[in-house]
Amino acid sequence: MALVGVGAAAGLDAQQVLDEGRRLAAGVVETSAVGGSHRQWQAVMGGTIQDFFDDASRGRRFASGPTGLLSTLLLDRPAEPSPRSRPRRRRSPGPRARRSARRP
Repeated sequence: MALVGVGAAAGLDAQQVLDEGRRLAAGVVETSAVGGSHRQWQAVMGGTIQDFFDDASRGRRFASGPTGLLSTLLLDRPAEPSPRSRPRRRRSPGPRARRSARRP
């Protein structure tokens, strides 16, 4: 699973990443309008239908905030400035702007 690889590369426990991913996926699938989606989740993730509903009840809370592992990553890593937060170089106005600025 790609999610586990990314989590492991970030220094997280692979089993915790898998468990949290299952809960998040179940919460998303449960809220979809597609009938029988819990069976599709079960076919991909394994486990029982009861596992799906248990994971979904825990995963729904992630709709309103970050997961526990994501919170850990956000708190443990120093904030890096995004490219948008760097000061931009001011450009000089083009010839049109300079001409229109001189008009009364």
